[in-house]
Amino acid sequence: MFENKWQSISLILGVVFLLLSIAFIVVVGFDYPVFLLGTFSGTSFFISYAVKQSREFQLANQLTSLLERNQNVLSIFNRHVSPSMLSEPMDIEIAQISKLTVLDESLTVVLDDNEQGFDFKLTGDADAIKLRLKELLTKEELQQISLS
Repeated sequence: MFENKWQSISLILGVVFLLLSIAFIVVVGFDYPVFLLGTFSGTSFFISYAVKQSREFQLANQLTSLLERNQNVLSIFNRHVSPSMLSEPMDIEIAQISKLTVLDESLTVVLDDNEQGFDFKLTGDADAIKLRLKELLTKEELQQISLS
């Protein structure tokens, strides 16, 4: 049913928490809001963790999916937080980029030497992000852009 055991275990735990909450409401009522809040929190955590382990969500958060090139435009997605809320890409003309600063799980793009730009949260360490940028940009473009 699922790709890995943690996804299965998380979904099962989420369903157990949900059933426990429903049973508690039926038997006792709404007298214990802290217990209800705890069980619903457990339900949401385990079910969302199971969904985040899905292959589609992991593919959407790969560095190759977050950094793309479409002709002369660099499309950059922020790391997706949840499968139901995938972030929209920011399209930046490559000719406008003057500086790219890479940190672990982070990319800063500065436009036209005016020190204004954009910050993005990505997946991967700094070396992997730099490697992906070097794959996407030509040698001439890399000479025009300060990459650090």
